[in-house]
Amino acid sequence: MDEYCITGLRATDGGARLTVYVTGRGESGAPDYLTLTVLSARLSHLPVVGHVDPETVSVLRQEDDVCRAVSYGLRALSAGDLSAGMLIQKLRVRGISGAAAREAAAELAARGYLDEKRAALREAERGVLKLWGDRRIFSDLSAKGFGQAAMDEAAAYLADEDGGARCAALIRKKRMTLPAEPRGQQKLFAALARYGYSAGEIKAALVAVFGQ
Repeated sequence: MDEYCITGLRATDGGARLTVYVTGRGESGAPDYLTLTVLSARLSHLPVVGHVDPETVSVLRQEDDVCRAVSYGLRALSAGDLSAGMLIQKLRVRGISGAAAREAAAELAARGYLDEKRAALREAERGVLKLWGDRRIFSDLSAKGFGQAAMDEAAAYLADEDGGARCAALIRKKRMTLPAEPRGQQKLFAALARYGYSAGEIKAALVAVFGQ
């Protein structure tokens, strides 16, 4: 049976993290030296120096994974807001297990570092600045893994935006012209639709820009 012993403890980050030093010897007889760092607030009770059962070591290993994932997550979020799905994906690329990545995302959300509603709103604002239509903005948000609550936040913001006016601004920025022949008009209509605009918004924009 595996035998483990906690040989030392060291508080870091003002006590927010706890480094646990563990020695062990498994059935093979080979010595095992572990340095595990955990988030103190996640522990139901603080470990103490002395012999410890394998189940406790297993929990500490898992918490070490979560702690490492939280550190990676903080660095990722410092570069910009993310959805929980995108954050988990980035953590998985770093070699974090799915379970630890999900735990880290939940931990960061609870601490206010990961705010999907705020992130979705900012993404929607960027989409408006790019003169995208609502459909393209929502498609982008969905591709980035935002949940329904975050999508609803973006929808509330976009509801106050004038899609037709935005489409007209795109036409002017791209210096699009209105072809005389129906086939050319259909191509223009299709191009604007690819930007995510509805038929009604496109018609309103054509009237605003070309008077028809």
